[in-house]
Amino acid sequence: MGKGGFNAPCAQLQQGDPVDDAGAKAKVQEYLDANLKGFEIADATKVERPRGSVYRFAVKDSNGNQFLLMVNPFGQVRGPIPVQAVK
Repeated sequence: MGKGGFNAPCAQLQQGDPVDDAGAKAKVQEYLDANLKGFEIADATKVERPRGSVYRFAVKDSNGNQFLLMVNPFGQVRGPIPVQAVK
């Protein structure tokens, strides 16, 4: 059996190296450089979960557009989720 039991499809999503504060920030910056040019990290929050820490990053650009990006305990970047109306 693999992670997740019975080789469940979601088991593949949970594979990865655990990240710390600096690793999560580096992954978000890498994502911004590749996908959201002109955006920068405005705020970071760490949330402790049973399987590890989840990191939430508010990112914004000079026009006031704001998104939320999350990094799960396995180092995967999720988002962007609109926080403020896109101009």
